[in-house]
Amino acid sequence: MVKGMDVWKKLLIGSVLGGLLGWFLPGEASVLKVLEGLQEMGLRIGRYMTAPMLVFSLTIAVYELREMGRDANKRKLERLWRKKTPQDGPPEGNVLKAESAGREQNPFGKLILHTFLMMAGVAFFVMLVGIGVIYFAPTIRIPTLAVEQVPIVSLHPLDGILGLFPSNIFAFDGVYLLPLCVFAFFVGSGLSGDRSICKPVVTLVNSLSHIFYDIGAFFYEILGWVMIILSAYWMARYRELMREDTFRSIILLLGVLSAVLGFIVLPLFFSFFGGRKHPWAVLRGSLGPALTGFFSGDCNFTLPFLFQHAKKELGVRRRSNAITLPLFATFCRAGSGMIGVIALVIVIQSYSSLSLKLPDIFFLGFQGFCISWLLARHPGDAAYTALAVLCLQGGKGFEFGYLILKPLGFYLIALGTFLDVMIASFASHSLAKINGFQDDL
Repeated sequence: MVKGMDVWKKLLIGSVLGGLLGWFLPGEASVLKVLEGLQEMGLRIGRYMTAPMLVFSLTIAVYELREMGRDANKRKLERLWRKKTPQDGPPEGNVLKAESAGREQNPFGKLILHTFLMMAGVAFFVMLVGIGVIYFAPTIRIPTLAVEQVPIVSLHPLDGILGLFPSNIFAFDGVYLLPLCVFAFFVGSGLSGDRSICKPVVTLVNSLSHIFYDIGAFFYEILGWVMIILSAYWMARYRELMREDTFRSIILLLGVLSAVLGFIVLPLFFSFFGGRKHPWAVLRGSLGPALTGFFSGDCNFTLPFLFQHAKKELGVRRRSNAITLPLFATFCRAGSGMIGVIALVIVIQSYSSLSLKLPDIFFLGFQGFCISWLLARHPGDAAYTALAVLCLQGGKGFEFGYLILKPLGFYLIALGTFLDVMIASFASHSLAKINGFQDDL
């Protein structure tokens, strides 16, 4: 790739070159096996810096936000004291009182509250869009296919809660990020204790955060070459899928919906929440992560590059994006949930004479909304997992209906991850603007 070129342009060029390569390569099983191995290597390269970047960036972000609140409260009480006794400075007791008054001004709690409120709002909005598409779009039917029944995927909330506290925090499996987030939160909170004791540790953690950010920047620069591999394998599977007419209608519907939602509707939606005057500037800054999310289908793979893009392209400060991006990548998988709901409705319409009424569609949308919060343990197959769980809970006799769309699974996952990444990128920028953590570039 050309030195000095914008990274999103490198990713676009790599995606186009890889797509052409995958389209024209021979379709033998041996070729696909080689591409699959190369794709796995590319995904591991991308995930390599996820854990250290997340832990140290989140730790220092929690510490800095708590310190901001404590210092703001201290200055506030000092001003109040000077108004009462302008000839004297604040006594030591009041300074100590101010240091313990973090609840009065808490930028960390404020950012967390805004993040969860925005996650709920955007998930609700995306599900409404999906419900509208289901209700007004023409009925799509796919031919009857014979499938073998296998055990259903489960998303039991208790499994995720128990996984928050593993017996060994250092035994990270590379998939479930929430235990690392909890660990970083406790460490960051602990660093706000005795400053004389914690100062060396704060300096070390801050240095490690910058070091791993710089190492991640190296992987970020070579990502264009990795995208050639990922897009080649993706296109090779897509080519095999398009040779048959079975899924062409659903491919077209979901593809057009995702493009319109990601490139038009979401930029306009987030422009009402502290976004820039021209939302297309934020869209341009989100194209790189969108490409990586689409061709990898993995939010954990995309997260380190979201950190880089949020800082370099959108001007979002570390203390904000280190908190908002992991939360959105973990909880707010509304795009994947919506794709799962639409796919389930198509299966029901294809294999049943039952007509779905509007209340039925709203109920499926509500289920998709709930499931989108429970996909943290499925960063690489969220949309297909959402479809599987929806089939079990509301499949109207099609508990194994997700297997009908198994050949289309990688496509559903790609679209769902693309939407999830776009939501995370736009939301991170909007939350930074709302809370004063965004620098105009």
